[in-house]
Amino acid sequence: MRKDINKWYKECLDFAESKGPPTKPHGKLRKVFAGAPLDLVAIDILSGLPVTPDGLKCILVVTDYFSKWTEVYALPHSEASTCMQVLYN
Repeated sequence: MRKDINKWYKECLDFAESKGPPTKPHGKLRKVFAGAPLDLVAIDILSGLPVTPDGLKCILVVTDYFSKWTEVYALPHSEASTCMQVLYN
């Protein structure tokens, strides 16, 4: 039965199309150390969201590695000048 199932999987077009690419080995995870607040900050932009009634369609996510404090800001677009202005203010 195992041979029949393996043969069927190899010949099944739907299974071959739905199967993702072979997995790649991932890098080793390691701890990130920050010595003081705002010593190391992660910034990410979340886009592809539905547009709000006031025209906002992106979210800027800012996280401090030391305190794990996270803030999010809604943005009309993801241009660098807009992101930096929001962070500065």
